[in-house]
Amino acid sequence: MEYLHTKIAEFAGDWTPWALLALYTLSSGLILWRLHAMAQRGRSSAVLSAGLLPYATGWGNLCLVWLLLRIDGPTEAIPLNLWTNNLTSLSLMLALPALLWGLKLIPDAQSKKSSPASPTIRGPFILNCVTFILLSLATWQLGQDGEIDRNEGFALLGLFALWQCLQIFQALKRTPAASTVSIPLSVLDGLLILVGGFISLLAVDGIVTTLMAQETGFFSIQQLGLLTGALMLLPNAMLAWHYARQLRADAVYHSQLSDAHICMPLCLALCAIFKPLALPTFLLDGLLFLSALALVHLLCLQLLKELPKLVAAGLLAVYAYALFIQFSL
Repeated sequence: MEYLHTKIAEFAGDWTPWALLALYTLSSGLILWRLHAMAQRGRSSAVLSAGLLPYATGWGNLCLVWLLLRIDGPTEAIPLNLWTNNLTSLSLMLALPALLWGLKLIPDAQSKKSSPASPTIRGPFILNCVTFILLSLATWQLGQDGEIDRNEGFALLGLFALWQCLQIFQALKRTPAASTVSIPLSVLDGLLILVGGFISLLAVDGIVTTLMAQETGFFSIQQLGLLTGALMLLPNAMLAWHYARQLRADAVYHSQLSDAHICMPLCLALCAIFKPLALPTFLLDGLLFLSALALVHLLCLQLLKELPKLVAAGLLAVYAYALFIQFSL
């Protein structure tokens, strides 16, 4: 890894941070591109794509956890990273598409025809949203003593595994069976996804190392959690933009909520299993705040079948206020 970082630095010079950012963006796009291709083929490939998608959007967060544990780095940056990621996913990443294209579970042109099937459309969303609220509240309860220890980490990991099983079961029910599956294409997709994952890990490692080398200033170790949290939203933004333009509100919500599950509880659990993780007060309050945001989305889409533009504008205001509070800490 250090050898590759040296070569990148020799090639890019003063532009090394931007080169690493470009590598992370391109590798994330490669992973999402091949997962999307898999979703268009046979049932087995589609289910595998649905199961891997949360890990694709949350891969950067998992890389950060591994890197900080490996070098015994400042793991207190992890809660801030996860908070920034989840807050942005549930506010900005959903509010902007709602304002630009609208987020309707059933488009107007299909509303009359699709109303009998609306439970099929809403079911996975309701499961995702309710699960996120329950997992956030479970994390909040376990962290009342100010930290997540090893045993609590295993408990969160077990809850995450249960959610993953439910996700696969839902994907199997939603995906129609297909007669053929292209094994060569599936193998090629798998190899490209692995390549993209390694390049993402390389880029995150380089960016984290660069930030940790700076003691002062905004782009420094002092803002490690915030900056990496913003960086790792790039895959979420790609998915939100792509599916919102296609008027696929269900896919937009699935991508953002699934990524939130990877952040909490999985990232918190993995860190706590290897090293007790202190939870700052703002994160405990933030878990309740995130649960409230998820409840707002659940009520809007369950009762109104869409995220109204007025509510979306309110979410943007809430996001701006939350960032202001975060910078003032």
